[in-house]
Amino acid sequence: MVKQIDQLETFWQKIMLTNVDERYRYASPWSWMLSEARTEGLDLPPEYEALRKELDEQAIEAQFDNMPI
Repeated sequence: MVKQIDQLETFWQKIMLTNVDERYRYASPWSWMLSEARTEGLDLPPEYEALRKELDEQAIEAQFDNMPI
């Protein structure tokens, strides 16, 4: 479990250091990692869930931004 917590923290830091306009690309892997951690019974900080929601919203917006008119 400690290893998984360390991986989450490392990935969270990587996302936070990424340009805001590019972070949405991490939506799927971040969501998957959180899901796996919850399955393991880990208690996650609220910042992790807030970031998941933010990334999901950005990913949806990016899909519409890239649609041809």
